[in-house]
Amino acid sequence: MKKEKIETGIYLYPESKTYLVMFSLRDPITRQSRSLRRVKDNRGNYIKSLTQARLLKEEMKEQLLKDKKDPHNPLWLNAVDMMIKEMNDDFYVPTTVYNYESSLKKHTKDIWKEKRVKDITTLEIKQLFKCKQWKPHQKKNMVKHIKRVFEFCVENGFLNRNPMPKIRVKAPAKLKSFLNEQEIVTLLTEAKNSSNPWYPIWFTAIHTGMRNAELRGLTWDCVDLNAKLIYVIKTLKVGKDELPEEQRFDLTKSKVDRVIPISKPLLNLFSSLKENSDSIYVLPRLEEWSKGEQAAKLRAYLDELELPSIRFHDLRASFCTLMLSKGVPPVTVMAIGGWAEMKTMDKYIRMAGVDVKGKTDVLESIDYISKIDNVVSINDFKSNR
Repeated sequence: MKKEKIETGIYLYPESKTYLVMFSLRDPITRQSRSLRRVKDNRGNYIKSLTQARLLKEEMKEQLLKDKKDPHNPLWLNAVDMMIKEMNDDFYVPTTVYNYESSLKKHTKDIWKEKRVKDITTLEIKQLFKCKQWKPHQKKNMVKHIKRVFEFCVENGFLNRNPMPKIRVKAPAKLKSFLNEQEIVTLLTEAKNSSNPWYPIWFTAIHTGMRNAELRGLTWDCVDLNAKLIYVIKTLKVGKDELPEEQRFDLTKSKVDRVIPISKPLLNLFSSLKENSDSIYVLPRLEEWSKGEQAAKLRAYLDELELPSIRFHDLRASFCTLMLSKGVPPVTVMAIGGWAEMKTMDKYIRMAGVDVKGKTDVLESIDYISKIDNVVSINDFKSNR
C-alpha cells in the first residue's frame, strides 16, 4: 500500500487514512540497530490521528532507550538477531541461517520476547522443552539452535556461562535417503536427454561423493585428466563467489585433503567440459546454485520423474551405497569420500544391505511354499480343542 511521509518516523496511508509509526536506535556497544514498527495502538486499533501517532512514537522511543541502558544484557530476540547477522557475515548457507532464525523466533518469541539473556535460567530452558510437544528431530534441532545463541552470548561477553542444560533426545535411528542404481540411471539419463543445466553437477556428485561446497570449489588446477585424479583440497561456500580469489576458498570439512579417482564416464564428461570452458571452475556456475537452492532444484526434478525425493547432500549417500553394493571395501569408500569415522560408514553399510545380503539363502532348504498341501490351518487346531 502506498504511503506518504508526514514527518520523521510517521507515515500516512492515504487510502485507509491510517498511520504507520517507526522508530529505530543503534546500540553503541554491539552496533546493532533495533527498530520498532506500529500500525495499531495498544488496544489493537489502527492509528487514525497524527496526535496518536506522535504519542506512540514517544512510547517506542522510551522503550528503546530503556533497552539501551543495559547494552551488555540484550533482550533474547536481540541476541538472536545479532547471532543471525554474524552467521550471514560468516557466509553460512542461506537455508541454514533461515532454519535457525525461523525456528528460534517461532518457538521462543512468545515465551522469551521480553526476557533478557541473563534472566533466562537453566530451569526455564528445561521447562520450555517439557511444555513443547516437539517431535524428536524438532527437539534435537531446538537444542542445537538455542545452545548456539547462548554460546554467541558467552563469546560476546553478554553471559559468563552457558545456561543451556544437557538435554537428551531419543530419536530412532533412521536410514538416510538415497537413490538406488536404477534410480540414479533414470535421473542422469533424463537430465542428459533434456539438457538439464544441473546434469554435470549431479553426474559429478554421484561419481565422486563430493560435498556441495567441494563441488562448487572444484577448479581445473585440481583435476589431472591424464592421471585421472581429482585433488579435493578446498571448498567454496555459498555467498563467497564475489570475494577476491585468495579469500574465496576454505579448507575441506575434515581439514584433510584427499584424492578421488576419475571414472571413465566422468573423464568423458570432464573432457567435454574442458573443451567448452574458459572458466577456472570445472562445473557450471548456476545462479540457483550460488543462492543455495541446489536441494530444491533436485527435489523438483525428481518429483517430475516420480523418483524418491532426496536432498542434494543425499547424492553423496547414493554414491556411497552404490560403491559398497558393488563390493568396494568400506575403508576405500571412506578414503574417496572423505569420511573420518567408521560409525558413519556403518550406517551406509546398513543402507546398502551389504552386511546382510544373501544371508537368508540358508533358509532355501526350508521350502514351505512347495509343500503347501501339507500346511495345517490354525483353525484346525482350534476346532480340535
